[in-house]
Amino acid sequence: QMGSYGAQRPGMSGTESILGQFQSLTMSGGPVAPGQPADVGVDAASFPRPVGSDVDGVLESLRWKKRDPYSADVKFMRLSSNAIPNSVELKKQWCLPCSALIQPLADIGKPVPVVNFGVAGIIRCRQCRTYVNPYVQFTDGGRRWKCNVCGTFNEVPVEYFCTTDNTGIRRDI
Repeated sequence: QMGSYGAQRPGMSGTESILGQFQSLTMSGGPVAPGQPADVGVDAASFPRPVGSDVDGVLESLRWKKRDPYSADVKFMRLSSNAIPNSVELKKQWCLPCSALIQPLADIGKPVPVVNFGVAGIIRCRQCRTYVNPYVQFTDGGRRWKCNVCGTFNEVPVEYFCTTDNTGIRRDI
């Protein structure tokens, strides 16, 4: 058995080894940053942890009645804070770490919508290879689209063409 972090223990699979390492992590007892107290006085068992049907109730309370239609459902991605500093001054006063809980394969109880691009395949920017996404802008009545990453104008394949309304939104959406 090697003494370094991340070394696989004999007789354990890679997954079992990783799980063992995560289970051994604690809120205290590790190296302390200079100027910080050695014991933070936090008992990890005292944190409320929703279990079973409580999880759905907590997640349901986080859903917004009016939210960006392109935002991910809270079962897929959730930030540790509902607000993030929007200026340098607020960021200097912000003392909380920001993290995200991401579960890309979470079950939401309904089928995942799939876009069929037909024979054209997935449409990508010719410059930066970004996929067509909800943030690209269609121009010239739907014949071209502007990449939201690099700003390149790309031709829309005939198979994917759809006219746009006066605001530049495709009519098939």
